[in-house]
Amino acid sequence: MLFLYTAWFCESDRSSEESASEWSSCLLIDAESDYDGRVWGDHLADRRAAQAASLKFLRSTVEKAESWPQKKIEKVSRVKFGQEPPANQIGW
Repeated sequence: MLFLYTAWFCESDRSSEESASEWSSCLLIDAESDYDGRVWGDHLADRRAAQAASLKFLRSTVEKAESWPQKKIEKVSRVKFGQEPPANQIGW
């Protein structure tokens, strides 16, 4: 099944006077279940956060991709469960 995974990150290199910059990024994950999709997405998000000292992975959501209009998700990067794509392929 195909799942829309959304990861929320925070830029933590801001000074205490500036508010933290929080942003999200989406990814389509081909997995057996929503649980597997979330586990794999969280693994990729943790990997991305580990590559940048100022980036913190906050949380994630996962939904069946079929619940979204195709036009809204047609350009979202897609990976299979267990696939380790480079960050630039994901768009993070």
